[in-house]
Amino acid sequence: MLPKSRPVPSAAHDRAALIAQLKAAVNALQAAAKIKPPADTVNVGSAGPGGAELYAMFPSALNVKAGTTVTFKISPDSREVHTVTFGPTSYLTTLANGFLSNPQLTQQALYPSDVPKISISPTTHGNGFVNLGPIDADPTTRQPASGTVTFTAPGTYHYHYTCLIHPIMRGTIVVTR
Repeated sequence: MLPKSRPVPSAAHDRAALIAQLKAAVNALQAAAKIKPPADTVNVGSAGPGGAELYAMFPSALNVKAGTTVTFKISPDSREVHTVTFGPTSYLTTLANGFLSNPQLTQQALYPSDVPKISISPTTHGNGFVNLGPIDADPTTRQPASGTVTFTAPGTYHYHYTCLIHPIMRGTIVVTR
């Protein structure tokens, strides 16, 4: 509520404030898109100050040798919760729908698939399924800000619904001998 001594902002003032806010968000997103993670690391989203966030994996494709442990790390400026999940598209679609349209969340969607060490091969859990569970940057939650997956067998690992909450976030890990 404004004090009586301050006038209500005009439509032109509001428009100028909105344009300034949009420019700041675009600049933050352009800077966030240029952040390069360290070797064997995937940034789960990339965010700038003020809450602007890119819903993508950085890099979206990563090549590693069998036995490599890859770190999946959320942006420290993120205000979102993400998951990192691998498996068959049909299986992941069912889990993602538990978040998106049919709120019947399952333990497979909400919790890490393996504790404390997560490894993946085409036959993990019978279908190549691996889930790090929710990760976020909020220090007041119990969720970690990162997790690791060791890729034990050569192959191409697509994460079609990498983030079960934001299914547009996708990527590929190519594992060679």
